Amino acid sequence: MTNRSTQGFTLVEAITVIVMVGLMMAVGIPYLRISPYKEARNAGMQLARDLEAVRTRALATRSAARIVFDPAGGAYSGFLDNDRDGVIIENAAEQRALRAFAGKRSVGRHIAFGQGAAGAIPSDTATSAITFFNDRVEFNGRGVTSPFGTRGVIYLENQREPTAVVAVALSGAGSLKVWTFKEGTWQ
Repeated sequence: MTNRSTQGFTLVEAITVIVMVGLMMAVGIPYLRISPYKEARNAGMQLARDLEAVRTRALATRSAARIVFDPAGGAYSGFLDNDRDGVIIENAAEQRALRAFAGKRSVGRHIAFGQGAAGAIPSDTATSAITFFNDRVEFNGRGVTSPFGTRGVIYLENQREPTAVVAVALSGAGSLKVWTFKEGTWQ
């Protein structure tokens, strides 16, 4: 008779546990990835928050503020007329004065300015990714778009899925609406 300790694990038990954990990970990990639709929606919501932050900062400081879009670079920058001379020269001091976000903000991984396979939202007839003149949005010290009544739409698409598209619409009064393209229609 052998004197065997019953403490610890056998090799068979350890391998069984490792195989079970591996199978659970193989089944579960694909569900942890963010879908292209969610990536586009997150990018649209971030852009809407940034537009609202710039508008609010213009209102709070009673100064002009601007967001400039860089469609080729997939980013945008914000500026505040910190010396209140009515001229935004888009320098580093004006970026810092805005305090909404520092420097350039990327629209995100796999995200680009564009309409993808979606087309325009119902209230828009343009075919470009950014319908604002000169790819910029400007707010005056009252928090409304400048020139008064300027409105437009910024479209964001996921480059991995052409139907994963979000549109951020800005009215002349400065209100925002985020549209999502789902199942062939804008919602």
